[in-house]
Amino acid sequence: MWNERIDFLINVYVPLYIQGLHWFLGVFNLVDYTLTIYDSLLSFNTLEKERADVACHINFVFDHWVRIHGYNADRPLPLYYPFEVIYATDAPQQSGPLGDFGVWVCMYLHRLINKKPLNDGEDSQKTAERMRRQLALLFYDSLLPDSTSDNVFDDEPVIVR
Repeated sequence: MWNERIDFLINVYVPLYIQGLHWFLGVFNLVDYTLTIYDSLLSFNTLEKERADVACHINFVFDHWVRIHGYNADRPLPLYYPFEVIYATDAPQQSGPLGDFGVWVCMYLHRLINKKPLNDGEDSQKTAERMRRQLALLFYDSLLPDSTSDNVFDDEPVIVR
């Protein structure tokens, strides 16, 4: 599947990582050739260089990947950034404990793919807490012990669908 030609695709959502520090979301738009960054710590200037380095790297790597798979193969090779980098300044920002970066990436992803507004006026910390609970329920509900086993402490959970 991953080595097939891409015929039509608009957005590709990619979690991005600053080594040992932080996760944020990148959204590639293959029509407008933009990379939009959604970061819950956008206002933290201390991450500015690292964020820009990750965006630069993924920009060229992703452009190479889509070309290998035949998407926009006829587009001229870029001399600068293949995708224009845009920072989403309307994305909600963390206001509570730091270290919830994955929850924020999931929250952005959930809202974007469901075409919901990023910033609905709600306290962003409450929204993150609700997303954390939803993720916990999703993970725990999908990993139930096998009812045919006599040992309820089996090491390998069975995924029940």
